[in-house]
Amino acid sequence: MPRFNMKSLGFISKYTHWTFLYCFLVNLSAAIGADLTCSGPLGYNVTPLSTGTWTYAGVNQSCLAGPNINVTCKITLSFCNKIPTICSGSSSACVQASNFTGKNDTAVFSIGNYTQDPFSHAAKGDKIVATLDSVSYTTSNITYNLTTVVELTCNLQAVWKPNAAGATIPKIANLMSNLSCSNTTLKCQYKISAEYDGACINLVPPATFDTSLSAGTVLIIIFFVSISIYCIFGCACNFTRGHKGQDLIPHSAFWIDLPVLIADGMIFTFSCCRQESSAYDSI
Repeated sequence: MPRFNMKSLGFISKYTHWTFLYCFLVNLSAAIGADLTCSGPLGYNVTPLSTGTWTYAGVNQSCLAGPNINVTCKITLSFCNKIPTICSGSSSACVQASNFTGKNDTAVFSIGNYTQDPFSHAAKGDKIVATLDSVSYTTSNITYNLTTVVELTCNLQAVWKPNAAGATIPKIANLMSNLSCSNTTLKCQYKISAEYDGACINLVPPATFDTSLSAGTVLIIIFFVSISIYCIFGCACNFTRGHKGQDLIPHSAFWIDLPVLIADGMIFTFSCCRQESSAYDSI
């Protein structure tokens, strides 16, 4: 039966401290990253856009079909999420078309891939611009690089009411769409223009700003408060025990050995990727 001496227990304690610190920092960075995802430009309200999916009906060229074809379609947008149930893969914009080639057929294809934050943070005036990642688009036996751009302009009457199950873009939004392609660069842009009340910049007086704290901010506060309490009470406790100098620092041996532990961990990680050569010849 293995025996644990004080040295081995100290080794386990050091790595326990390091594991706890690593996990905390990973969760902290994830929380901060989540706060920055799909936030939109400062002063504009993109919360309704980031909730669920938005659909609108199109005909002919707005369905990205060829000329002189009587096509009807439904286009689905999800500004901040993927919609794999409609289009496979990581699509955030899909077309579901009927009579797409004029032969009473149906077609479902992606016109934009998911991106973590599609909204431009350099917005000026009463306008929000969202750009989805590009996809391949083939028409007339030519394959283009298609980018979908959604441009929303201010109209306080054009209220978009979100629904987790999916909502229709209101008629008052005066939605229009246009497809333009270049045979020189083999690039296409599908531009969707609509009116949206959240595109009206919100100049809120300083006294009425939302003072609630985000999850990332709360974690940062907890982190620094915990570090302060740990250092103050740890030093006070060691002082009452008669420690001086660097021994006043709580768990000073761990913090002194921390760089060595990090180096050991890196050496161990990289050594696992190498195959040690044998001193003996293979049979």
